[in-house]
Amino acid sequence: MIGALLGSLVTWAISKFIYDKRRRHYLRDTTEKMKQSGEIQERHYSVTAMVYRSALEEIEAGDIEAAKRTLSHSIATFYQTKTEGRRELESVGILPDAPDWTGQELRAIEHHAKKSESLRTALARKPDDDAA
Repeated sequence: MIGALLGSLVTWAISKFIYDKRRRHYLRDTTEKMKQSGEIQERHYSVTAMVYRSALEEIEAGDIEAAKRTLSHSIATFYQTKTEGRRELESVGILPDAPDWTGQELRAIEHHAKKSESLRTALARKPDDDAA
């Protein structure tokens, strides 16, 4: 009886130690991933604001064409990056879940490019071309 009780107590202690160690590892990994995600999101919003601010400054200076080029370049970069990535994923059978926000935006960009010279020009550039 004492042996069974002692065996149960040892099993419980080992199980708790292993569980606590796994839990700490999981929480450490999750915290790190959340931190990285927050940093990526922070960079994304900062770059987005930078593009908008630059376009606003150009509009306020009266240079509408420069503002169009700035915005078109940003849209084209998104379009070129996402279409290439989607082709790669689709080639291995990975398709986006609904709702497909990126797909909808890519189609909207294609539609808008039909009537926007600055967007067509930006889309025609190579993705590596940094000139706006």
